[in-house]
Amino acid sequence: MLHAQFKKGMRMVNATFSTIVYKTGNAIVSFPPPTQGYTRKETSFAANIIPMIGWFISDNTAIGISLDVNPDVIKSTFEAFRKGCK
Repeated sequence: MLHAQFKKGMRMVNATFSTIVYKTGNAIVSFPPPTQGYTRKETSFAANIIPMIGWFISDNTAIGISLDVNPDVIKSTFEAFRKGCK
């Protein structure tokens, strides 16, 4: 005799964290005189989070929904070269 592990009406909740990335970097951009160059500093963060919820409509059979959340933040700053500095 088989017994269902999940009964009709039960709920299940799950979440997946598949990617988390943090990056930082600098780039120096220079031009011929008299144009002044600059330094670009960049910081970024990205993630992939997928929350899920489901309901069992019969023993061992579920329907559900999931939401793919992808926050992505990039911050760039630009600083002019100071005279006499490279």
